[in-house]
Amino acid sequence: MPDTAMRAPTAGSTNPPEAGDNSWRSRGACSFYGPALFFGRDHERAGDRIRREQHAKSICGTCPVLVPCLEFALNAGEGFGIWGGTTERERRSAYSQRERFA
Repeated sequence: MPDTAMRAPTAGSTNPPEAGDNSWRSRGACSFYGPALFFGRDHERAGDRIRREQHAKSICGTCPVLVPCLEFALNAGEGFGIWGGTTERERRSAYSQRERFA
């Protein structure tokens, strides 16, 4: 599965929100699902985590606010959950790349 943090914005995505603007949240494809899909539980088995993350990321792939969601997570240093179609590990990689090129 490609790293969505490095993928170009999809059609229908919006520009990153201005600081403090959280209006994009109510338009997220995830708003129809509970947080358990996007935030794993403690001691989750690896296979269960992978399947959950893949399902969550497939929902993110259809989301009209993927870009603002990802930008929020990167700017906030969000360390948990699926945000903007990325896992914690993928965002850590994006943070590292941002620091290298800053």
